[in-house]
Amino acid sequence: MAQLKKTYNDVRYWIADYVEADTNYVRSHNKYAIYATSGISLNKIGLDLYKGAGVLFEPNTKLQFGGGIVLSGMKRFNILNLFDLNFMNGTSIELTFPIATNSADTHGETTGMDFQMNGCILQGTFIYNLSYVNLKGFYLRDPNAFNTAPKVLGSDIGLMIWGGDLTYVLNNKKMSHSSVFNLSNKQIKSTGSVLFNIGYRQTKIEADSTLKYQINTHETPSTMSVKSSDCRSPFIGIGYGYTSTIKRDFYFHISTIIRLHYQQGTYIYTLDKQEEQRDDRPFVGGLNYKIGMGYNTSEWFAGLSVVSDISYNKIDVMRLDYEVGKLRLSIGKRF
Repeated sequence: MAQLKKTYNDVRYWIADYVEADTNYVRSHNKYAIYATSGISLNKIGLDLYKGAGVLFEPNTKLQFGGGIVLSGMKRFNILNLFDLNFMNGTSIELTFPIATNSADTHGETTGMDFQMNGCILQGTFIYNLSYVNLKGFYLRDPNAFNTAPKVLGSDIGLMIWGGDLTYVLNNKKMSHSSVFNLSNKQIKSTGSVLFNIGYRQTKIEADSTLKYQINTHETPSTMSVKSSDCRSPFIGIGYGYTSTIKRDFYFHISTIIRLHYQQGTYIYTLDKQEEQRDDRPFVGGLNYKIGMGYNTSEWFAGLSVVSDISYNKIDVMRLDYEVGKLRLSIGKRF
């Protein structure tokens, strides 16, 4: 039991940061706008215990619906007669909620909200993202997917993530995210750029002792219940992005950023009815990718995109995999 307890003490919970749910910054334009959006959640919490005894948790309700507004940004202004800048090329503010589906009859509903805010600064030189996600109601997707020792009981898991990040677009003169409106010959088809990223995320899991593992060994069976985790994670990243416009009004965007997180976590769990707490400060990795395409004019815009963060974190014989993101469709009108 001593070795088993040591292994459990090394359990760490970490979820990759949640980023903006769409390439909204491509919509930058000197007009106000409103839009409706719907999407399918890609959120997953994967756990692999002891020789492939893997389980996967997903939201009970995957479909989400909501809407947002796009602010026109600040007017052009002059700094010491040297710079004439449009400081902010539009800010997108979006709020979505889970919508009950047939699966909710079997697994129960997912409740909560998803708030996103993002935009461009200094004519696309910087891209900023702010987010707050609070969801409750994940279930074990396939409880019969494994027949080995561990048994996972309960599924009423709550997840809260908030934070923000800032991306510097190195080649912003050519890779203009507002190129669909700055239609010079050089920008009709913009080129790619290296991206530098910095940010902060805080992730909380509240399981109320429902995330439970029963391990049967040759010795006395042992039970572990994860009660909560609270991870504070500043990070830096580097990546590459590409934006192109096709026939003036259609755009395509793809980007990938590899991140290094300095995770400061507090984990509270029970092991054989004895509550314990552990504080860790490990370095962990993450991958963020965005793919978006759409139609964008001075009056209307529509887009289809997928944004996701994936993490991989192996600890002794345990493995924790996470994917946090959305597949999203939106349509809007400018005024």
